[in-house]
Amino acid sequence: MKKTQGFLLVVVWMFLSAAFGAEPLRTWTNPEGKTVRARMLSHTKSSVTLMTENGATYILPFEKLSREDVEYVKAKQAAATAPDYDGGWVEDFEEAKNIANAERKPILMLFTGSDWCGYCITLEKNVLSQPEFKTYAREHLVLMLVDFPRRSSQKRLVQKANRALLREYGVSGYPTLILVDEKGRNARRVSRGSTPEGFIQNLEQVVDGK
Repeated sequence: MKKTQGFLLVVVWMFLSAAFGAEPLRTWTNPEGKTVRARMLSHTKSSVTLMTENGATYILPFEKLSREDVEYVKAKQAAATAPDYDGGWVEDFEEAKNIANAERKPILMLFTGSDWCGYCITLEKNVLSQPEFKTYAREHLVLMLVDFPRRSSQKRLVQKANRALLREYGVSGYPTLILVDEKGRNARRVSRGSTPEGFIQNLEQVVDGK
């Protein structure tokens, strides 16, 4: 039975490799430091199936893997389930975190009053809508919009979620820009700047911890 299962896994792997490209051969490590060179065939929420260079297959629970290997698998899982991201502003924080986790990027949160706040409108016009910033953001960031409009309509669920984020991050004025990691932690405020180049410089200083 085990040989049959192993054969079927190899067949499935060959099919998926031809269709989507094979997973790379990499070194996997258990908590005791023992290693094996293998490719990942599949994964679940709590285990991973590996195939070694000689074709042997193993199903390993996460507790038998190193922390680095578990993070690798979870990143693959997030990439498989994350929605396609085109570099635009996301309005759902959970979606933003899923994308950030899949793409290994920080999240730039913009707290704004898009249709009434003068400083917010100026920031959008002079910085955020400019090609230089859009190009930079597409490569380096996931953009999260936390908007509080007065003239345009907004879904109640979005309003409720945005108010919760306002309280969570201690925002009291607009526009406020906050950089967080893929889990919404390590919040750091970013000075807005008056040009795309100046704002990008401010962002990089925050990323570098300056």
